[in-house]
Amino acid sequence: MKPIIGNRYKCAVCEDFDYCEKCEESIDHPHPFLKIKNESQHPVAIMTILREDAPPKPSTNASSLFSKLAESLNISSLIPKLPVIKAEVTETTIASVENIYTEIKEIIKSVTIKNTGNTTFPKNSFIEATGDIIGAKVPVPELEAGKTFSTVLVIKSPCQAGNFASFWRVGYTDDKKQTQYVSETCELNFTILNKPVVVPKVEKKVETETAGREFAPEIVTKAKWLSEFLPQYTLEFLTEAVYLAGDLEVEDLMENLIS
Repeated sequence: MKPIIGNRYKCAVCEDFDYCEKCEESIDHPHPFLKIKNESQHPVAIMTILREDAPPKPSTNASSLFSKLAESLNISSLIPKLPVIKAEVTETTIASVENIYTEIKEIIKSVTIKNTGNTTFPKNSFIEATGDIIGAKVPVPELEAGKTFSTVLVIKSPCQAGNFASFWRVGYTDDKKQTQYVSETCELNFTILNKPVVVPKVEKKVETETAGREFAPEIVTKAKWLSEFLPQYTLEFLTEAVYLAGDLEVEDLMENLIS
């Protein structure tokens, strides 16, 4: 109660600590009080010596219960959390060609994006290449916190042999049209090879007679190539088939023979 009306109870130990009569009766306090009936009796100073071995009196009133509740209360839970936009990008394995050669124009990589923040991604989020090796920018959906999103990245090949790395980050465009990145850089590594040169075997003279015919060396070469995949046919039969096929590609001829 403020101001105190009636008798004032001044703590003999605490500095400037007073109770009204009602509070003194209902609220427990560890120290003795001095009862003051009028303000003219208010002391300027009080000296009090307490026993050091005196056990504190247990408190069971509403004030002590409130104090215990305040101590156990997690104050941080009452403070509103600021939105944190954060992402994590990891490369995932996909089935692809075993080797990447210099004539390949685009390289495919697969990644998984996880929302590691505490709020949903903005609607204009994306993942883009941030290094010298560029790639197609990919939109990222409004991913909720803790959710993941998998996508395929198309990287422009340097078209030369060597070891390379492409760097990607997740970001969004803010209200000021500025890019804000929300992930660490994901490094995607790949190796480009020179395509091996196949040197055809040159024969001095290749002649195969079938039904009294003599065939050109290139026809015999195609027939021998087919015989490796179609061992059920004789070389003579395949040579005749290549000859009769004319300009038909050898792969198409093999498909016709299989079917």
